[in-house]
Amino acid sequence: LDILSDDKHMVINCCSRGVLFNPPNLQDKINLFWDLNYGQEKLYSDVLNLDQQYVNGMSLLELQAKFALNIWEIK
Repeated sequence: LDILSDDKHMVINCCSRGVLFNPPNLQDKINLFWDLNYGQEKLYSDVLNLDQQYVNGMSLLELQAKFALNIWEIK
């Protein structure tokens, strides 16, 4: 992560639910934290600063369910 410039970045967390993504010296470089895990807001509320946006992965889970129902032709 040392290659990141001083600009703000979006982080997409794809780590297992049991892993807390919190590399050192990254806090000031995150603008948006998109967590593909869902229901982890409390876990990351202690890690992220108030000016950083946290996006819950629940919408992706809902889209996956929607497309699965379509593929399996379940109404």
